[in-house]
Amino acid sequence: MQSYYKSLIYSPIFQRFKFRTRAWIWKQGGVKKATEQIIKQFIPHLEDLSKKCGRDLIYPWFSTISHSVSLGGFSTNNKVKEVYFKGSDYFSSLWTHIDQAKTRVFIDCYTISTDQTGDKTLVKLIEAANRGVDVILCVDAFGSYHIDFSKEDLIVELKKAGGKVVKFNQQWMILYNFFFRHPSRSTIIRNHKKVCVIDDKIGLIGGMNIEDRYSNVFDRETYTEEQIEKEIISEEIERGVLDVPVDENLLDELDEELEKSRSNASDFNALLSGVGRMRDLHCLIDGPCVSYLTLSLLFSLEQSRSRFGEQLVKDFFKNNNIENTFEDFERGIEDDDPTIDNCYTQVLFSDPKKNRMHLYKNICTVIKNARSHCFISTPYFYPPDELKEALINAKKNGCDVRLLTCGRSDVPAMRYISTYIYGDYLKHGIKVYEYFGQTLHAKFMTIDGFFTSLGSYNLDKISLLTNLEVGVQHYDTKLASLMEEDFIRELEVSKEITMRTWEERSTRLKVMGFLWFWTHELFGPEGRITIRRPFWRASDHEQPDRNK
Repeated sequence: MQSYYKSLIYSPIFQRFKFRTRAWIWKQGGVKKATEQIIKQFIPHLEDLSKKCGRDLIYPWFSTISHSVSLGGFSTNNKVKEVYFKGSDYFSSLWTHIDQAKTRVFIDCYTISTDQTGDKTLVKLIEAANRGVDVILCVDAFGSYHIDFSKEDLIVELKKAGGKVVKFNQQWMILYNFFFRHPSRSTIIRNHKKVCVIDDKIGLIGGMNIEDRYSNVFDRETYTEEQIEKEIISEEIERGVLDVPVDENLLDELDEELEKSRSNASDFNALLSGVGRMRDLHCLIDGPCVSYLTLSLLFSLEQSRSRFGEQLVKDFFKNNNIENTFEDFERGIEDDDPTIDNCYTQVLFSDPKKNRMHLYKNICTVIKNARSHCFISTPYFYPPDELKEALINAKKNGCDVRLLTCGRSDVPAMRYISTYIYGDYLKHGIKVYEYFGQTLHAKFMTIDGFFTSLGSYNLDKISLLTNLEVGVQHYDTKLASLMEEDFIRELEVSKEITMRTWEERSTRLKVMGFLWFWTHELFGPEGRITIRRPFWRASDHEQPDRNK
């Protein structure tokens, strides 16, 4: 317990993050010059958008980027090498990179299951550990509550092979811990990240947990084409509610994947996609920004309320000969691959214990200053007040704001809350869509054609205010265009919610929405009956004088 209360006041990992941030800004010549270097690459793009919109975009974005730079986590010479829109592609890439790992595999995830996908991932980690690779697996105790880590065969085998397994915040989940208490002192704090770092050089980040719901792996030798078509047809019948158009392209995509499998019979990882229950995405990143992803993973260990996790952090810096700075570690990454594209990337993660909500603050600032268009995909939509104001202000500034959220949710309570608050945004002209292709779980936003943010965070109060989250903000027109195309494509199997359809929603949705909304408003993390912040949380940067 002593280490827990000590972590409320001081975090060595966050101190390294702040040090590295200040060092990068100093190298660029200050916040103003760093902002000028970033925005000058997009002046032609912003000028074209300004002409189309009939209003200036350069000054608002200069102010936005300047604020983002001050929050830290920036680096250059980065590249998003691949975006995985299908779980089958992501897990194939994950397993391949684990097989190729030479020094370290670091996985931080919310949920890992003992199904086909989870078991195969654990087998890959065991094989890596047996090769002498340093394997660290950190999972959330609540997200993976269904697994007994002391008895699960593959987990035990991974530990015997030398792998390190840490359960984040393993406390009894009693009702009192969820209500009437502030997040800084409650076991409600969860590790919601989904990050994997390979050899400190390759980063995989997104919203996919390690379970079949995201990959829905089908062995082509076990499942015939007729059986798989039945799976798809049954899924299409279920999604016929609310007059949502049937996605006939799924069968065509399936045929293409089958042809690829036949053409490469030696590929035992051949998976069929398009039939999974969850619609999510992940991306593959390389460059100096991976060092910040590693910092976020170490921060999870530091805040895990586990002595073993804290010891792993100390051993990491000891074994890498790093004492008080992360600069040497990042320089090693930069020197290894000097030919990657010159792209600016920002990695931000949250620390709810000490109210260091850098990720949340940056999201609010970027959305508030959007001018042309802002496309947001989030499965759970229940934004805090500041984010709500940012969305409304963006629309008032003439921005085309579109929200894509789930039509069928794996968290029914959040679905009821979302439908209950749609009216607050529809009356301001914000467009809201509900996705019925699959169960939406993709978390990203793309703004004004060159800013893209993706990661593990949802736009709801629990995620932004009480969870450990990580997000990657990438400044690149090509990536933004790719994400915009995916967003528009998903709208084809979505239904737009108008003010009329919202007012005519069923009585059940109205009643359940009212009950769940006020339950969270009264007893949730920002609830009106929740105990207020402790004395040390009056400011993000300094502690108040107790004697005043």
